Amino acid sequence: MIFGVEGRFAMMRVTIQKWGNSLGVRLPKAVLTQLQLGQGAVMECKVEESSLRLIPVERSRADELERLLATITPDNLHHLDYFEDEVGGEKW
Repeated sequence: MIFGVEGRFAMMRVTIQKWGNSLGVRLPKAVLTQLQLGQGAVMECKVEESSLRLIPVERSRADELERLLATITPDNLHHLDYFEDEVGGEKW
């Protein structure tokens, strides 16, 4: 597998492994960091001349907002405290 990274090519060997009922390839952290990809990144798979090419799919801001909002839970939600004591020039 060859990864194009900022105009350079980094050749790395990876192994196809069984994951549950599927097969998968783990991508090296260095490659993910250089391509600014992480868990949940959407990739397009293409077979070109007996090679597999993975291409990151650009996500829209709306998609990214939806993804972030989906991670909000009652445990990590900010709570606004409207009735705390006034501080400094806040008093009317």
